[in-house]
Amino acid sequence: MDRLILLAVPVVVIGWHWFIHQQSGGRSRSPLWGAFTATFVAVLFTVAGVMGYEINRGVPFTIASDWKGRVLWSEIALGAALALVAAYLWRVGLRQLQDSR
Repeated sequence: MDRLILLAVPVVVIGWHWFIHQQSGGRSRSPLWGAFTATFVAVLFTVAGVMGYEINRGVPFTIASDWKGRVLWSEIALGAALALVAAYLWRVGLRQLQDSR
């Protein structure tokens, strides 16, 4: 059963990516998709770091030990790094969008 699941997951992921690529007319590889994701994750880590919530594996906001009661600079640094990546992807993606017109 485990082997079946290990084989089914990649097939589903590849099939879903192919479906989205076909439906979007090939735009699924645009840097804007990465920009959306990087922006969301940057905001998530920055806000969590400022609030003192340590993002780890588990059910979010249910484990009381995840709240540290202090600013988590490592998460803020990760959020800032991802914000730089997002800014770069926004710049490239919007430039490609403008050039295609």
